[in-house]
Amino acid sequence: VRMSGLSESDGSSGLVSALGEAHLAVSVEMSELYLQRLCESYPHRARAFLETEENYRVERCLEICQAHQVTDATTFLLERIGNVSAALDMYVHDFEAKLKNLKASLDQRSNRKASKAKLASSPLPPPGLHQLQAQAQTLWETLNESINLCHRNASH
Repeated sequence: VRMSGLSESDGSSGLVSALGEAHLAVSVEMSELYLQRLCESYPHRARAFLETEENYRVERCLEICQAHQVTDATTFLLERIGNVSAALDMYVHDFEAKLKNLKASLDQRSNRKASKAKLASSPLPPPGLHQLQAQAQTLWETLNESINLCHRNASH
């Protein structure tokens, strides 16, 4: 999927930046529509866009990110409105889901030596080392984000 005006190599706010450089006003609605498209096509770029763009309604963008289940952007907006508890709850839920997936992948890999008939009936091959490393990395990133959220909002 390719969005008009944004390629995979462009920055997350490439279109909005280009419009700004052309001295065109970017309306709140345009920013929110752009976020909608990011969440649909490039969800990993939604948070960066929200961190760099200021011309949007936080509550509306929160609805968009929640509807598309873009966790990192949703937690960013929850923290921004002061709902740190909900942001941390999202990270904990995300961490638990990723841990469960990693455990299932590890179990599947350890059962690799099962009978060939059992493996042949499985719709997917056991996960490879690269896939396990990627799952572990995303688990680690979620844990780090959770800790960073706590550090940023700890009372001194």
